[in-house]
Amino acid sequence: MTANKKKGTETGGRPSWPVAAIYEDAETRKAATEFCDALARRYWSEYDFDLSWWTLAQLKEKAFDTEITAKAAAANVIIFALRPQGDLSVELKSWIEAWLSRRGEREGVLVGLNDPGAGLSGTMSDKFVFLRNAAHRYGMDYLTEVPQNMARSFPDSFESYTKRAESISSVLEEILHRQLPPPLLP
Repeated sequence: MTANKKKGTETGGRPSWPVAAIYEDAETRKAATEFCDALARRYWSEYDFDLSWWTLAQLKEKAFDTEITAKAAAANVIIFALRPQGDLSVELKSWIEAWLSRRGEREGVLVGLNDPGAGLSGTMSDKFVFLRNAAHRYGMDYLTEVPQNMARSFPDSFESYTKRAESISSVLEEILHRQLPPPLLP
């Protein structure tokens, strides 16, 4: 996960990091709460977290509410705690595209909790495929767990981008060394 400390609002010497969590039901809210607790435990000394919570039902009712869309667009971390089954509604997909397009070119993280494709099970969920693709289209990292490091900041120079392109992050290292099971033959 990348962070730009200049983007947050300073509170008590620590930057404020807006975090938005969207959940489906009580069980997925619990997963989002556990994720946020782990995020806070790991980074409490570095960041102040400003949390916003919405259910899928609230988003369906207020999908194009400007305040919710603005908060989601401003979030450095947005968490989707969803059940793997089913697909996202057309309205929700439109809302996701709307707030992502409002982010501009800011880096950030989209978290897909309960993503069955994150393990070696080989199963895919249309919900999480959509979220993963949307995150990548808009230049966000897609994660399924609390990252080991959030505190990297990249200067805007050619040399820094060259150095970044040549480095292998922990996420890339994991991808390069993950052994996937062979595909099932019909």
